[in-house]
Amino acid sequence: MIHGIILTDNTYNDNDHTVNRASGAHRIAHYLRKQGYFIEVIDYVLRWQRHELNRLLDKLVTPDLLFLGIGSNLFLDRADFDDTVCWIKKKYPKIPIILGGTNLLARSIPDIDYYVEGYAERSMLELMLVLQGRKTVETLKFSDFAPDRRLIDSNKDYPVHDTSDLSIDYLPTDFINSNQTLGIETARGCIFKCSFCTYPLIGKKKIDYVRDEYNIINEIKKNYDLWGTTRYVINEDTFNDRIEKLEILADAISNLPFKIEVVTYARLDLILSQKKSIEFLRTIGLKGVHFGIDTFNPKAGKLIGKGINGDRIKDGLMWWQESMPEVSTYCSVIVGLPDDDDDLFQHNEWFVNSGIQSWTWVPLYITDMSKTLHLSEFSKNYKKYGLDVMTDSEINYYHDQEEKTGISKNRHQTYASRALRQKMIFWKNIKTGENYFTAVQLAQQLNDQAKSRRVSPWLAFDWASLGYSLEVIRKWGWHQVVPHVPMQEINEKIQKHIENYINKKIDFDYRSYYLSVKPKKTIDIKSVYL
Repeated sequence: MIHGIILTDNTYNDNDHTVNRASGAHRIAHYLRKQGYFIEVIDYVLRWQRHELNRLLDKLVTPDLLFLGIGSNLFLDRADFDDTVCWIKKKYPKIPIILGGTNLLARSIPDIDYYVEGYAERSMLELMLVLQGRKTVETLKFSDFAPDRRLIDSNKDYPVHDTSDLSIDYLPTDFINSNQTLGIETARGCIFKCSFCTYPLIGKKKIDYVRDEYNIINEIKKNYDLWGTTRYVINEDTFNDRIEKLEILADAISNLPFKIEVVTYARLDLILSQKKSIEFLRTIGLKGVHFGIDTFNPKAGKLIGKGINGDRIKDGLMWWQESMPEVSTYCSVIVGLPDDDDDLFQHNEWFVNSGIQSWTWVPLYITDMSKTLHLSEFSKNYKKYGLDVMTDSEINYYHDQEEKTGISKNRHQTYASRALRQKMIFWKNIKTGENYFTAVQLAQQLNDQAKSRRVSPWLAFDWASLGYSLEVIRKWGWHQVVPHVPMQEINEKIQKHIENYINKKIDFDYRSYYLSVKPKKTIDIKSVYL
């Protein structure tokens, strides 16, 4: 009866301090359901015991099942999950396993039959027709980038042009509670094209890939009516790219009979150039924002497509803090950009005294052209920026140095997940002698000295799903900040939340539910293209 099962989780590395759902998997499930397929999503899959997953799959897997999917999102960095995939393939050898997400070639997961890269609505519908036997596998467009794998480049060969409807309908089998923070898409892509960015659909026009505002409001109203949802992570690369969009959305949200709270990515320079946008952001319900500051050095900023100088950034951040005190602000800054010769410790001290909620320093990443479809300008032309690839002997030297000082050989794992390390190159700056390892060390020192950091808005919205208010969470902090993050209490709440979900998921009567659901007529594939 069920045509597809998608396994997913929204955690990564070894950090399980999250309960938010991976909205990408639910988006694909929703889209396929609209075409007449019954799709089940299994959340928090990294936190399931093998015997628990076995019990659920025994209930869900029937002769009607067409595929088992894995929504990669951020979490495919755990070797124990590789074993789970091998176990699933051995248990159900005839069921195709589909890996979906981005940068899939960096993953080393075994037993994958199809790799579906990018925004996958159209490509997954095509693949479903093949799995049903309504089309032959030869009709699928596989990427030449990886001839040894069945890799589908959705953004290139099956692009989604109409983004007016990007909604997600959750099912009773998802067990959403009223505290749950949900992801929502308001648009796709980004109008900017930063040199280090590997995201797809960058450099778009402002009117491209925008969602209809009434469609957004309908989703918000439906989630409130069904689940009591009032908190959202807005999944958009640059939410404030167009002030007209903010004004329209703010007007629509202001007419709702309830208030919502949102966290998202935004560009500080756009806010500074259009200061009236903060009123729209306040009306929309902004309570958390991530600014990619990247650098305070104007020369390095110009190199990556951000020409605003450091003093203006700092003045702008202080003005933002004063204007929007109810918003938790998070900033990220890159260590290792070419031409950035600033005293980063001085900038770090400014953050400490600024009142900014949270910030982090991260080393520059450069992706390997042979392992990913999405390449940044840095990745394509790193030598143009004065960078080169470290030799094996140079890499081993830094590993040996770290071992001699008692630091783990894999210290850089703090900043690079297993999947990320598999797709990156270890760079060095020819002029300065700086390299990836020294950038990691410097980033670590800067972060260790930032003793006034509080909980980031991303974590705040996540932990609000456990029943805490955002106002309570934003007062928590690390190191010298009091009150401290009650990590033991949070972990206990997370464990209980996951256990409740797993038990409900296993005990649910799927047969009766799906027999009561009237299936939608599967649409003709031609209508997707028209």
